[in-house]
This record gives sequence, C-alpha cells and structure tokens, in this order.
Amino acid sequence: MRIADRVTITEVGPRDGLQNLDRWIPTEDKIAMIDALVDAGIASVEATSFVHPKVVPQMADAEEVMSGIDRRPGVTYKALVPNRRGAERAVAVRTNVLVALITVSEAYSRKNQNRGVQDLVHNVAEILRVGHASGTRVDIAVGMAFFCPYEGPIAEDRVEALFSQLIDLGGERFYVATTSGMADPAHVHRLCERLLSRWPQIELGIHLHNTNGMALANALAAMDAGVRTFEGSICGLGGGVVMPHGMAVGNVPTEDLVHMFSEMGVYTGIDLPSIGDAARRVGELLGVEPASYVGRGHTKAQTMLKGQATPPYHPA
Repeated sequence: MRIADRVTITEVGPRDGLQNLDRWIPTEDKIAMIDALVDAGIASVEATSFVHPKVVPQMADAEEVMSGIDRRPGVTYKALVPNRRGAERAVAVRTNVLVALITVSEAYSRKNQNRGVQDLVHNVAEILRVGHASGTRVDIAVGMAFFCPYEGPIAEDRVEALFSQLIDLGGERFYVATTSGMADPAHVHRLCERLLSRWPQIELGIHLHNTNGMALANALAAMDAGVRTFEGSICGLGGGVVMPHGMAVGNVPTEDLVHMFSEMGVYTGIDLPSIGDAARRVGELLGVEPASYVGRGHTKAQTMLKGQATPPYHPA
C-alpha cells in the first residue's frame, strides 16, 4: 500500500451534515459549529449551500453564515452552489471555493435536481464561468460515481466520459462521491487510479458515505490509488436528501478519518484530541450522538485512561 506523507481533510458537516435535519438549526449555532471545527485544526470546511431555501430550508441563512463566521488565516471556506445564481451569491460574501455538483446517475439527477445529466453539464459550465470571472476556485463534486439505488452499479466508462466533458470545460479539481455509501475498496481503487492515470494533472478527492461500513477502507483504497483529499462530516452527520425511504446514508465521521490517518503516521494538521472534543461539542449543540469510534472512546489514549481507572485485581 502507498501511504501518503500528508493528506487534506475537508469538513462538510455544516452543509452536508445539516441539510436534511428535520428541525431548524439557528444561524448562531451553525457559526459556532464551524468556528469549533476550525479551532480543532480543520483548514478546509464546506460551510453552507447557496441553494434555493424552498429546496433545502436548512440552508436559507447561507449569506448570514458566511458573513458571521470568524475567518481564520489559512482556512478555506467552501460552499455548494447549485447554479449560476447560487455561485454569484456565494462570491458576493467572499466564499473561497465554489462547489459545483453533478451526478453520473440520470435517475438520481432528475430526483435530486429535476434535471438531466447533460443539462447539469451546462450548469457546471456556468459556475466555472462565474468562478473564472471572479477569481474564485471551483471544485466539481461528481456524485453517484459508484452505485445508485435507482440504477444499480455505475460503469466506470460513464464516469470517465463525464470527467472528459468537465475537463474540456476547464474543470481542474474534482471529488468522486460514494453518495449512496455502497462502494467497496476495490471499486474505489480502480476508478480513482483510472481517472488519475488518464488525467494526472487534475486534483482528485473523495467524498465518503458509510452505509455499508466500508468508508474507512474506501479511504485507504483511494489513498493507495493516489488521492490526497478526503471529505468527512463531524459526528458522521448527514447524507443525501432524496435517497429511498428508510435508507440511512451517514457520512464518514471526520474524527475517525483523523484518527486512522494519525495512527498511520499520515499528517493531517488536525489534532486528534481537539477534533474529538469538537465532535462532543457539536453533538451537544445539535442534540445528537457522534456516530464515530472516536466519539465512543475507542482510541488508544482513551482506552488507556479507562485501563488506568480500573481497580487492580485482588484475588480472594
């Protein structure tokens, strides 16, 4: 296995983690969440989405969130933008990176955005133009790159063909997403290696969901294939908004990604105890239990503390 010297972890909890909650999270709590994550060492955070509030009511305060966060030097603040108008709104409040979303699955595209894949290619082109005109970086998130609950397995040829179109439009930075959380390490390695072999000039990251419990294994497979940027969500919050009823699609917990890479000697720039504390603070803020091993106290340091607190054995 190729083990990287360092990787970048982008936190998507404030956007992907909150977007489908069934109760309103006050703006000040969202801002406090973002600031707490940055305090823990997160240097790249997807803070919100400039989607129409009728579509995702939780993101109705996008401008207020981006204007209210405590901007830190060296931290990249990103936002999902669904179209040209969303991109213009994001640029107006000094968003560092615009995230354009497109999915490989035709069925999911129509359910999620009510548009076909080729319509969304034109949509990405408009977002790229806004980014170019404003000097703002654009990342392209390619969803349903592995398996779709409506179409089944996604052929790698389809992903490659879509990448070809997007690169021709000027795309340079991409994420592939295990949107349904049903990818496996062999598939992840094969696709990432294929894309990086054909286009070694692009930056490729991966957005990980954990429906089948393989998210951390998929992260390792992606690293071995050459990926160096990973997206996680604090406490494992979040998932797609138009998944089949009853399908729980959590994100890989950021704190578990940090834990795994730290144990392997891979530099993330994120302090493990601090991100663990941030997960507990976010859990208390939102009233949720962290869906992570770190949150349940399963690091070596946490285990040793429990061991030291255990009374010595005194046989009768």
